[in-house]
Amino acid sequence: MRDQYKRAGTDFLCVFAIDNNKSFAVINLYREQIKQVKDSEDVPMVLGGNKCDLSTRIVDTKQAHELAKSYGIPLTENSAKTKRLWTMPFIYWREKYVSIK
Repeated sequence: MRDQYKRAGTDFLCVFAIDNNKSFAVINLYREQIKQVKDSEDVPMVLGGNKCDLSTRIVDTKQAHELAKSYGIPLTENSAKTKRLWTMPFIYWREKYVSIK
C-alpha cells in the first residue's frame, strides 16, 4: 500500500488469507507502516481473515484472535467469494468508532 493512500485513509482493514501464513505474518509490518505514516498509535483498524469458506485453514483462529487482542482491534473472518460475513468489518467500525447521537 502506498504512503499516499495510508495518509488519506481514515480507517483500515488489515486483511490476511486464512490459508496463507505469509499474509498473516506481514500484518504487523503493514500495521506499523500505517501507524508511522499517520503519526498515531490510535488508528481505527479491523483485522480481517479472508477465505473462511475454505477448509484448508493454515492460520489458526486462536492466533488471529490473539493478534487482534494484542492490537486492541476487532477480528472478523469472512469470505469475499461467498460474501459470508462481508459486512462485519463495517459493523465493527460503526460500533467502535462512530458515536450515534
